[in-house]
Amino acid sequence: MVNATLRQRLWTSIRDSSVFGVLAALIILFVAFSLLHPSFLTSRNLWNLAISISTLGLTAAGVTLILLVGMLDVSTEAILATSSVVLGFSITTLGLPASVGVVAAIAVGCAIGVINGLVSVRFRINPIITTLATLAIFTGVAQYASGMRQIVIDAPKGSLLWSFGFGSVAGIPVQVLVVLAVYTLLWFVLKHTRFGRNVYVVGGNPQAANLVGLDVARYRFLAFVIMGAAAGAASVLISARALNGWAGAGQGYLFGAITAVVLGGTSLAGGRGGAWQTLLAVLLLGTLTNGLNLLQVHPYWQGVASGALLLLAVGVELLRNYYLRRRLDE
Repeated sequence: MVNATLRQRLWTSIRDSSVFGVLAALIILFVAFSLLHPSFLTSRNLWNLAISISTLGLTAAGVTLILLVGMLDVSTEAILATSSVVLGFSITTLGLPASVGVVAAIAVGCAIGVINGLVSVRFRINPIITTLATLAIFTGVAQYASGMRQIVIDAPKGSLLWSFGFGSVAGIPVQVLVVLAVYTLLWFVLKHTRFGRNVYVVGGNPQAANLVGLDVARYRFLAFVIMGAAAGAASVLISARALNGWAGAGQGYLFGAITAVVLGGTSLAGGRGGAWQTLLAVLLLGTLTNGLNLLQVHPYWQGVASGALLLLAVGVELLRNYYLRRRLDE
C-alpha cells in the first residue's frame, strides 16, 4: 500500500514537472527581456503581448483536447482561414449582423470538425491523412471564395466585432477575457466532470476504455468538433482585430499551437496534460516572440527558437517517461 502511494506521488511529481519548467523559463524570459529592452515591461507592450497570444491561446485549447484523446488535427489553419472568410462574407457581402457572422464562423469550424471526426473516427482513416486532406481542401476553398483578397469589414467603434478586437473591461482586453473564460471552462470540464475524466482514460488507454464501456469513438469525434469550434472562435478574434476576413488568417498557428501544447506537458500519445499548463506555455511562446521582436531579431531566427523549444519539449517528455519507467521498475 505504501509503495503504491509512493509510486502515485512519483508519477504526479514527474507528470506535473513540466509546469515548473515552463514557469521558470517564463520568469527568466521576463527578467532577461526587461533588462535588454526598456519598453518590455511598459503597459502598452504588455497589452500588445496579451492581445498577441489570444488567438494562439484559443487554438491551443482545441489542440489540447484533441491530443488528450490520442488524436491529431493538422487542419487548424484551414479552419481559421475558412471561418475568417465566412465571417467577412456574412457581414460585408450578405449584410448580416455581426452576431450572425460570428455564429456562422464558429459553425463552419464545427462543420469541418464534424468532417474530420467522421472520416477519422467512424471510417477509421488515419487522422493525420484525414486532416491533411481537409487542410488542402478548405484552404483552397477559402482562397477561391475570397480571390485571395481581404474582405474589409466595417465595424464601428462600440459594435460587437469592434469590441472583440479592441474592447476592454476594467482595463483587460476582451480577447484576453474570452481566452480566460474558455480555459476556465476547459479546466473545469477536464477536472470536475465525468466527460473530462473519461477523456484522460480514452487517450491514455483506449483499449481499457472500451473494456469498461466507454465509447472511445464518440469521445474522439466530439474532440474534433470542439477543436473546430475553438479554431472558428479564434478566427473571429483574428478578423475582429484586423477588421477583415481573408484566406491567410491562419498562417503559422498550427505549429505554434502544437508547440505550446507539447511544451505545456500534454502527451502526444494522449491521456496526459491540462488546460492551464497549455495557457502558460502559450504565454511563454508569446513572450519569446514579443521580446525578440523588440530586440529586432530576424523572423528566421525566431522560427529557429520556436523549433528548438518544440524539440526541447519533446525531449523532456521522452526523458520524463524513461526515468518514470526506471523508477517504477525499481
